[in-house]
Amino acid sequence: MDTNNPDKKQFLWLITIPLNLLKFEFSNFADISNFSNFPCEEEVLIRSGAIIHIEDIIPYTEQVGNQIKEFPNKFLKICTLKSFSLCTLFKLISFESSIINLNLSNTNLGNNHKHMILLADALETNISLIKLWLEENCLGKNTNDIKLLASALGKNNSIKILSLKKNVLGINDENFFYLKQALEINSAIEELCLENNELWINSNNMKYLFKGLKINNSIHTLMLGSNNLGENPINIQYLKKGLMKNKSIQILFLDCNELGINENNILNICETLNINNSIQWLNLNNNKLANNEKNMFNLKNVIAINKTLKVIDIYSNNFLENQKSLLYLKKAINANKSLKIFWNDDKNKCETNKNLS
Repeated sequence: MDTNNPDKKQFLWLITIPLNLLKFEFSNFADISNFSNFPCEEEVLIRSGAIIHIEDIIPYTEQVGNQIKEFPNKFLKICTLKSFSLCTLFKLISFESSIINLNLSNTNLGNNHKHMILLADALETNISLIKLWLEENCLGKNTNDIKLLASALGKNNSIKILSLKKNVLGINDENFFYLKQALEINSAIEELCLENNELWINSNNMKYLFKGLKINNSIHTLMLGSNNLGENPINIQYLKKGLMKNKSIQILFLDCNELGINENNILNICETLNINNSIQWLNLNNNKLANNEKNMFNLKNVIAINKTLKVIDIYSNNFLENQKSLLYLKKAINANKSLKIFWNDDKNKCETNKNLS
């Protein structure tokens, strides 16, 4: 407890939180002092994804030899508090250089265009943000929101990790047209998450996305899971065209996309892997690959000769339901001993090429 101010509770030596917040915002905070491994400290647990208005920051100090070394805190995570204005936050981050991680997930940005205007303005001038989460915000309903965001990303040179997971960008292909323009200019973003954005609704979504990625050379991790891309094979054709040109993407997540329902999807992915020499990690989990033995036959042939892939995830693909698919998988594993293949036998027993013969 801060003896000079009894109305504050110290959090992990760094952050002091007014006690009235602990009383009125009980859904976001929990006093865990009685359960801590450090009983001499009064600790507060903050709900994951929540954002708080930090009233005071105390640098953490530690004695190193005869000197006291100070470790300044540079992490701000915000939660939706009634007493805290997002407008105030956006004005703050437009010039504040100590904030490097910002989580604005589930803050209803997609239903408040004014907030998106202020956020875009702030991102254009901010030079410190590295990670930005905008998940579950209904972004995409208003294409002007994405136009503003894309314009800001075209000017921002600091954000390296951007998550737009669980929005609705796919409902209007204009959203991906604007995103394409940003990707053609931006050279800072290294990880982009577009999971669960209804990309399947319009094939132009993938067309614009991979047009941008043909030019972009900074993104090394791309997450497109849970977008039902396999429903229309043209989606994977656009992916193929883009990845044949792109040389930067090393990690590609295509999980939960129904890719196995049409053999042309896997065929296009295999043809991509025959040409692309940058992808090292491929996630094809939960795609019904084993439903058609041709899927695993084509994958087997690619795995046997590919020298770039290091890891392929193919969990939850119903291998026990098709013995030929299982046989092709075993042949693939035995053909490439350097490749780690993660899969399961539908009984929660995970295996790799190290223990399968």
